Amino acid sequence: MTAKIPPEILRDAAPAVADGFEAMRGAIMKSGPLDMKTAELVIIGACVTAGLETGTKLHAVKLFKMGVPKEAIQQAVLLTFSVTAILWNVSQALLWIDEAEKMAAQ
Repeated sequence: MTAKIPPEILRDAAPAVADGFEAMRGAIMKSGPLDMKTAELVIIGACVTAGLETGTKLHAVKLFKMGVPKEAIQQAVLLTFSVTAILWNVSQALLWIDEAEKMAAQ
């Protein structure tokens, strides 16, 4: 994951829009009772259902750095399989979690 991630691309193209995007995300994170770990587990589920490798890895790394066990992250991914995701997305996301675990340890 050496390429720029979408928020960085947005910041390069439109700094004011990127500021607004970050403010919106911050407001959403504070808008309810979910703690950061739970919110990140929801976000990783959304990344999986959308088939977003980079997003899945970035949020898995965040979760690992928060001390969330790999099994909990894998369960969040597997829960999407029972609702909306297809086998391909889930199996790929499980591999991405393995890669993210290595990245988080660096």
